[in-house]
Amino acid sequence: MSYVFNTQLGAGVARKDEGERNPVLGHAITFKHAASELDGAAFIWEIVSPQGTFVPPHIHTVEDEFIYVAEGELEVMIGGETYRAGAGDLIKMPKNVPHGIWQKGDKPTRTLWTVVPAGKMESLFRALGALPANQPPDPARIGQIFAEHDLVLLPPPTA
Repeated sequence: MSYVFNTQLGAGVARKDEGERNPVLGHAITFKHAASELDGAAFIWEIVSPQGTFVPPHIHTVEDEFIYVAEGELEVMIGGETYRAGAGDLIKMPKNVPHGIWQKGDKPTRTLWTVVPAGKMESLFRALGALPANQPPDPARIGQIFAEHDLVLLPPPTA
C-alpha cells in the first residue's frame, strides 16, 4: 500500500525554542510543525504543563492521538481505565474513545503530542489561546470551541 501526500515538509531540525506558541488553559503549547507540511496527515506539538494542570476529558471524532512523556508524570484516563505515565512512556488514545490528562508530580511535565490526521487541532489551540488569560475559563465557551473543532467536551470524572 502506498500513500500519496502533497508534502511540504522542510528538512532540518525544529529547535527547542522554535515554533508558534499558544498559552492554553495554563499549559505552554509550541507547534513543532504546521499540519500543512504533511498535507494534514499529522500535527505535532510540545506541551509544558505546570503542576496541577489538566486537559479536560473529551473525545476526538477525527484524530488518533499520541503523547510521548519527555519529563515529568501524567495520569491519563482512556476509556474506563486510568494509567500513570512517566518519562519515556508513550500514551495512545484512539479516536472515539474518551480520554483526559492530568499533570502529576512536583515539577512541570514536558510532553510531545501527535495527532493523525491533523484535523483541526492547530485551529483549536489558536482559539483556546485567544481566550482571556486574566479570568477563569468559561466552560460553555470551551465546550463550544471544542465542538467547532470536532471534539466532544465531557464532564469531569467526579461530576
